Amino acid sequence: MSNFDNTPSVNMTDLIRISKLALSREQFQPLLISGPPGIAKTHFFRHVFTGLFADSLGIQQDQIGYIEEQLACRDAAEVAGVALPKRDDSGAVYTEFTKPPLITKIEQQIAKGFQYGVINLDEVLQCGADMQKILSPVLDPETRTLSGWDIPEGWIVVGTGNRVADKSGATRLLAMLGDRVRLFELTFEIAAWASWAEANGIHPIIIDCAMAYSDQDFFATSVPTETGPFCTPRSLVQAARDFQQYIENDAGTDVENLPRWFEQMLAGNIGPSAASTVVGFVAQTGHIPSEDALLRRPESANVPDQTGFQMLAGSKALALATTLEKAEAVITYIVRLRPDLQVTLANRLLTRSTREGWVLTNGIANEFVTKFSNLNSLQY
Repeated sequence: MSNFDNTPSVNMTDLIRISKLALSREQFQPLLISGPPGIAKTHFFRHVFTGLFADSLGIQQDQIGYIEEQLACRDAAEVAGVALPKRDDSGAVYTEFTKPPLITKIEQQIAKGFQYGVINLDEVLQCGADMQKILSPVLDPETRTLSGWDIPEGWIVVGTGNRVADKSGATRLLAMLGDRVRLFELTFEIAAWASWAEANGIHPIIIDCAMAYSDQDFFATSVPTETGPFCTPRSLVQAARDFQQYIENDAGTDVENLPRWFEQMLAGNIGPSAASTVVGFVAQTGHIPSEDALLRRPESANVPDQTGFQMLAGSKALALATTLEKAEAVITYIVRLRPDLQVTLANRLLTRSTREGWVLTNGIANEFVTKFSNLNSLQY
């Protein structure tokens, strides 16, 4: 359900295409995005759109200013500025508004050298009628004013908000604004999210799980009727960070079996259903070699194909390195993993060896240290 029944839906890929074309016009028309919580509406304007704007101008992204106004928790009078009575030269009384805080913020950005910038009216669709009326000339590409104060040239206006159905306080956009702005409903695109997650260090197990169950309501497509957390791309990122920390801190050798307390911790971000799905996905133990295989046959122990399970297998192996003899076996297994995991895990193993006073003497360890001698942390 959208603010308007005929609000067009677009995914992230198409939104980028639309933004590029919109930015190529001489006069930019304000762009508003609605959608459910946590699908990267604000992130898009903060990190992607500013880059597209820079590209359209032929400058670097860090040359684009950015202001994010949280308007839903403010009143219209605060945004508009204070109305003060004045007298003109003839003595007639008129009203003039003090400079609105938003105009001051833009001027401060310009003073820092940001000739161009993006003004994101975040959660503007959660604003009531009074606020929307105040913002009407801001959102009109023909006027671009706030309480009579001009929006400086080079600064463009965008906005975000939830849908009316999302139980987040959103209201219908006033009809008078409907033909002044572009309004789209952003839909979730799992492939785009997975690419972003991989580039931003989200644990591959979580990415693989999301990909595997994305068509089985793993992500909530609307706010549930029940009270409590639910799985969105944003909340899954928080759960993924917990998962990474758990694997590094608490999992030990039993990485395949997540305990009940940790499942509850995941549920605190993504809800019980999605947390149960993650736990079940991790429990596919056939991908991860046993303790016996890692210590007795490290040169032939199974190396999973999937990166996420390789990470779990490597973490399990590292946890087994409690003596010099076991550390020798673990380094033999670790160097069979993908190169980035070799460096990360072997670095941690050799650091532990230094702390424990172990001297790894097998040829594999010596070869590894020689190969990556440029990494200072591997000198021991």
